[in-house]
Amino acid sequence: AQIEGLKTEVENELTSKETIILQQAAELKQREKEGREALTKAEQNLLEKSKALEAKDAVAKIAQKKQDENEDRLTLMKRENQNKQMEIDNLKKLNKELAEELREAKNELLEQELQKKKSLSWPGACW
Repeated sequence: AQIEGLKTEVENELTSKETIILQQAAELKQREKEGREALTKAEQNLLEKSKALEAKDAVAKIAQKKQDENEDRLTLMKRENQNKQMEIDNLKKLNKELAEELREAKNELLEQELQKKKSLSWPGACW
């Protein structure tokens, strides 16, 4: 009877320990599940952030390309403007030269006219 009592006591203790072990195993499984869910959530957040960064990077690349194109256009426009300014300066210089030639030609004509009038008014005079 004493052996039966010990046997029952050992079985009860084993059952109790088995129950505790099963509870601990269930808790571990639950924690593992929660850990996987947390990891999955963290991975999802990381993936979303990565996609957002890729989108920002794509927008930045487009903006940079546009800026480069605008700078190229600006450089071309500046170069064209310089060429036109040089052309204007050359035309002003030419205009000035032509104005000087015209002035000289007018003075020459006036002088010839004066000489002609003088020679007509004093036919015998020698100059």
